[in-house]
Formats: sequence, structure tokens, C-alpha cells
Amino acid sequence: MFTIPLEWEETFRYFHWKCHSNISDTSYDKLRRQLEKSGVQIRSLRATRRYLQSTLGIRVREYHRCVNNCMVFVDNNLHRRRCQYCDTSRFLGDEFERTADNEFFADVDSYSQLKPRAVYAYMPIIPRLKLFYANPVYATKMRYPKTLRDNPWHDGIRDMWEGAAMKYWETSGILQSFRS
Repeated sequence: MFTIPLEWEETFRYFHWKCHSNISDTSYDKLRRQLEKSGVQIRSLRATRRYLQSTLGIRVREYHRCVNNCMVFVDNNLHRRRCQYCDTSRFLGDEFERTADNEFFADVDSYSQLKPRAVYAYMPIIPRLKLFYANPVYATKMRYPKTLRDNPWHDGIRDMWEGAAMKYWETSGILQSFRS
């Protein structure tokens, strides 16, 4: 079980609130500065995320994205200067952004010092699944539909496993071959 060190308690309380309130990083940072004026010290998002990543063994990957959410700059678009859909500049202050013959950067070093307008953070699926299985409540829920009769969801959520077709397949023995 993960125990929060005393010096991180206040920070995690506000971080939990931020995550469940859908507050932007900018708004959270403004709140953090106001709290500091009142004598409440909480750590920055960057420090909090680094601490959680190192403690839980999770690495979040960040990718540049279009500020309008049109695309992520990966694969064949990794070196692209502008969004191929809305033509918005990828970086703040890219002085060559409008040059027609410079649609792409030569390499990563060409733009490593530029600040992207927007970033997409991604946590790979395997570490997320490991965290779910480490939590006894979610581990039980993830055994569904094998535990269908136990119904781990008491809040009324239903899905296709309770449908007529699934009940037919179960009574006819078709599902038995998948559960073995």
C-alpha cells in the first residue's frame, strides 16, 4: 500500500482536487501562488508528477500537439512546423514558420530549444493496468465478466455481458470455451 509521506500530504490533497476538478495546469499554478501568499506551501505540478512517477515507477510520455487538438506531432509529422489541418504554428516564436520551403525541421536538434504551444501527456497502458491490479477493489472489478454473478458494480452500471445474446451463448456453452 502506498503511504503518503507527511511532507507531501498537503500537496497531494490539492493535486487530488486538481485531477478530479478538471482544472488546467495554469489555473492550478495560479492557485498555488495564492496559497503561498497565505502561508500554505504546496509543491509544483512538475515536482509532484516527478515524485509520483519515481515512486510508482510510471513514466508519462509527452508529445507535441496542435493547440487546436487537430493532430499530434509524431511519426511522419514529428518534424513538421505547422498543423497539417489548421495551419497553426507548432511552436511559440518559430521565426521561420511561414517560409514555404521550410515545412519541416531538419531534425530534432533544430527545434529542441523551441517551446511547443501545446503538449499531450500519455501514460502507457501497461503501467496503468498494473496500478489497477494492485488496487484490490479495481482488481475485483477487472475480473468481470467472470465474476458476473457477484456483480462488482453496485452502482447500476450495466453492459453487453448481461444482454440476451450473451445469456444465450452462456446457456448454450459457447462462452465456456473462452473461459477455460
